[in-house]
Amino acid sequence: MSDFSMPKQLWDLANLVTSFAIVQTLATTITVAKGELKVLKGTGPHLIALAGTAFFFPLYIAAIVWCGAEGSSLEGAGEPYYWTVVTLGRIIGVVLFTVVALLTIYGHWHDEVKQIHRQVLGADLNCSESR
Repeated sequence: MSDFSMPKQLWDLANLVTSFAIVQTLATTITVAKGELKVLKGTGPHLIALAGTAFFFPLYIAAIVWCGAEGSSLEGAGEPYYWTVVTLGRIIGVVLFTVVALLTIYGHWHDEVKQIHRQVLGADLNCSESR
């Protein structure tokens, strides 16, 4: 007979979803912050990156909440409290890392726009000085 336990499987699945969400957003944040994502130039790619991050965020949260709800309903009388607390902790972790990723992408975009404005203004100043 196997030691299969659905609540344990759901607990592990919630941990995997949480881990994946955090690692994915952390990798995105580091890559963008270091400037290693060369295709992230201009408004379109930044909006796509923001939209992609924002799109997957509620999917991660829904999976975590579903695992928590199903797992707590299968456990004994005292266990739903622990499921609720841990599910909330998982959600907070995903929210925090997602917010950091979104702010990093926005900051990268904002910095790029400022650099373009400086280049344009610098070119205008150089043109007026040469006259």
